[in-house]
Amino acid sequence: MNGTGAVLKNVLLSGGSGFVGAAIARALVEKYPECALTIIDLNPPGPSHVVPEGIPFIQVDITNWGEVSKAVQQVKPDIVIHTAGIVPRLSERFGRRLESQTRKINVEGTRNMLEAAKRSGVKGFIYTSTCCVVIDHMDMPYPNIDERWPAFSSSLIYGESKVQTP
Repeated sequence: MNGTGAVLKNVLLSGGSGFVGAAIARALVEKYPECALTIIDLNPPGPSHVVPEGIPFIQVDITNWGEVSKAVQQVKPDIVIHTAGIVPRLSERFGRRLESQTRKINVEGTRNMLEAAKRSGVKGFIYTSTCCVVIDHMDMPYPNIDERWPAFSSSLIYGESKVQTP
């Protein structure tokens, strides 16, 4: 328990080796030291996105239902925080070359995570998304974007894949 009275017992963090996931892992360990945190990701945490030592890691491809189901059953989390996904390089976001791979990971992978959590009786599921759903220009500052922000006119495969996620 922390100063707010909130208790986190057992958390499964998908994508914990990525930028956002690693930041969440560090914050959870700092704020909820009693929390049992497990990271699942295709790649183990590395020097690019450091996570605290001692956090269990399970290598999982979220597009593989069997691997996702097995990991969720093994960990038995109360909460799943889903940050796993693919973000194509900026030069690829306006093209269609990676469309199939992006949709498979961001849409089907998220469906696998949701279904495994549902079948295992997970109490909470936190899904992370991005402002890239509506805009993807890196040359301007962004205010807090909400549903009133006008949709971007060009088609971006990354943003589309995040919108299509169930």
